[in-house]
Amino acid sequence: MNILVASNNLKTTGLGTFIYTQVSELISRGHNVDVVTFHNGKVGEKLSSNVIELDNVKKSYDLILTHQNDITFELINRNVSGYVIFTVHGLVYENDIPKEEILYYIDKVVCVSQAIQKFLSEKNIDSLLNYQPVDCERFSPKNMLREKNIKVLSMVRGELNNMIRCACEILDYEYIGWQKPVEYYFHSHDEDDVIFNVEDRINEADIVIGIGRIIYESLSCGRNALVFDAREYQGNLGDGMVTPDNIDNFIMDNFSGRYNNKSFSLEDLVEELKKYDSTYSNFFRNHIKTNFNVKDLIDKYLELV
Repeated sequence: MNILVASNNLKTTGLGTFIYTQVSELISRGHNVDVVTFHNGKVGEKLSSNVIELDNVKKSYDLILTHQNDITFELINRNVSGYVIFTVHGLVYENDIPKEEILYYIDKVVCVSQAIQKFLSEKNIDSLLNYQPVDCERFSPKNMLREKNIKVLSMVRGELNNMIRCACEILDYEYIGWQKPVEYYFHSHDEDDVIFNVEDRINEADIVIGIGRIIYESLSCGRNALVFDAREYQGNLGDGMVTPDNIDNFIMDNFSGRYNNKSFSLEDLVEELKKYDSTYSNFFRNHIKTNFNVKDLIDKYLELV
């Protein structure tokens, strides 16, 4: 099939990683894929053979996978036709939620969590639930989890790192560093301190702290994961350490921290980190492979056409 993938940005954000995962799988199946964006970045560099300028978009495609309002409006204005699937990734930014005036152009709305699906239903928008796709070959365990000398990797906003470092000192865990998430206020140097191959950093750790896609990817690598961050849109908020008992509940809210909706003190963080359990590794890995493998989830998109 001739497929167009349209995204506001191709930065190393959760969205960018989603796009990279989606496009890479489609290419591996032999589809002809064009990718367009307003804000190119490291993901776009990795997909450079497929990224085209908006002025070079064809008039029609078999399938159009679009991801925000602004880029979808651009396709409408250029009269680009095809079977259109709009994927909703979150509820915080208005750009992520399809506006009423573009619904006529969209054949199917897809969402990545139950919480998003419920929100859309309340707005009378029917949607198909299709989870976050994870490349389970790229994000796979490279080593066993440690019983001692536990290593912790932070993937949160900067102001929380002192708290995380202090919690590690209290528990005699090793804080191995901070992989800064890309801010959503894009500028020319916003990815200077970002590495693309984040799976390498994940596999250096036993526990990864963050929210959203990084949690799925860490669990796919068999790591323990703590859902916690302080994003500008919700402040200090988290769900806590993922366990076999709570994983499906946290997934309902896309590991956003909004299931338990709890603000964490240093003492709270210490108590959550104490829940580390190396024996969970295989469970987490298998849970992601079973429910979030990109090879299965891409099938759901293609079956709609």
